[in-house]
Amino acid sequence: MKDTKLLEQLGDTKLKWPKGLRKYIYEKTLYKTTNKCTTYYVNTLEIWRKRLLMRTFAFCVPKGVDRPFNMGIQEVCRRLEGEKEVLLCQIENSYMGGRTVYFTETGKWITRKEKSSYYAWYTGGKSNWWFFDYDMFDYKEWMNKLEMPYCGYDSPNYVYKIPFFQYVELYKKYPKIELLAKGGMWKLITGARYLNLKGKSFEQIFKISSCWKKHIKELEISDILLIRKNDIHTMDELNYFKKISVRNLKYIKKYFNSKTINYVNKFSDNFPFSEYNDYLRMAEEMGCQMERNRVLFPKDLHEAHDNMLNQYQEFKDKEVNEGIKETAKRLMKYKFNSDGLFIVPAMNNKELINESRVLDHCVRIYASRVSKGETGILFIRKKEEPETPFVTLELKGKRVVQVRGYKNNVHNPLDQSVIDFVHKWEQEFRLEGF
Repeated sequence: MKDTKLLEQLGDTKLKWPKGLRKYIYEKTLYKTTNKCTTYYVNTLEIWRKRLLMRTFAFCVPKGVDRPFNMGIQEVCRRLEGEKEVLLCQIENSYMGGRTVYFTETGKWITRKEKSSYYAWYTGGKSNWWFFDYDMFDYKEWMNKLEMPYCGYDSPNYVYKIPFFQYVELYKKYPKIELLAKGGMWKLITGARYLNLKGKSFEQIFKISSCWKKHIKELEISDILLIRKNDIHTMDELNYFKKISVRNLKYIKKYFNSKTINYVNKFSDNFPFSEYNDYLRMAEEMGCQMERNRVLFPKDLHEAHDNMLNQYQEFKDKEVNEGIKETAKRLMKYKFNSDGLFIVPAMNNKELINESRVLDHCVRIYASRVSKGETGILFIRKKEEPETPFVTLELKGKRVVQVRGYKNNVHNPLDQSVIDFVHKWEQEFRLEGF
């Protein structure tokens, strides 16, 4: 649990610089070989209030500087064991420019007591502020200091090492990660919380089938979670699910079966996952028999997708038209004619599209909302030209939302006769809004 008071105390504490820091930077790092004005970082370890503390120091290598006392060194981060956040100071991370360190003359922290918005220390997410350039400590010595000489961090089978500080925190929570490190299962260490390390058998520990024993060193914790969720039994299936999980292709996952892998492999490495997912989505929505192989695995996916798309558009149009028709039935009571004009509800999507095309406005995109009864569209027409779009009106409940003519009335305001007609219509049916 985050201990705000403790972090505040740590931030306000004036800790001494680790002994030999400047000499280490000058002798052990790239300081002597680089000619660029670059910032690097050095991590040190110490104990503070019985907890492991990692401090990070930034150092700058100005061009032409060849004396250690002329280099810029600045402490920028304090990471305390058991805390969910780190303390940061004199450093910020910008979206475009990356990390920037602000060096002070003394190299010491300027705390929040100075009331400086730039240099006040602040907390940052623990996972976002790791510095990997240099470690000014021997982890084997610290394994002994922390009384964990057999924790596995120095195992030859532990190929990729997470930061020693992170390993210590995990080891104190899950001592049996030692077995993962020594067994070469180092990819699973950071996901120890997902494993039952008190289990006796493979199935109990990893909560997956024993058929994965031969692959366990290859697996990452994300793989194990995917195997559990989808009851996967082969590497081919796992690789397949990894591909579709990244793309969030839920319909491919939903209709996965024993024949799916062979179907995908027919297309080599160029399988169009998105197109296949889209095809399955449309097929499901249209009520196709999804249990049939000829539906799930068409011979020519691209052709099947295009054919399905045409059918789907017709299907959706039919569905939308039925909704528009139902809305029109409810609006028929508002039919009205006066002074050479009349008003009627839109009866189908084709009429909306035509109205939009002729009057050059966007009423066509209202089809879905009209179909669901969320709003109503009515057409105002001239009696002598009953089929020609003239003015479009939106009615929501009993309120007129908008009345639009050619190009939304931008260049040609509504004729006064239209305005008078709408007012009469509103009065006739006790409507409002215009």
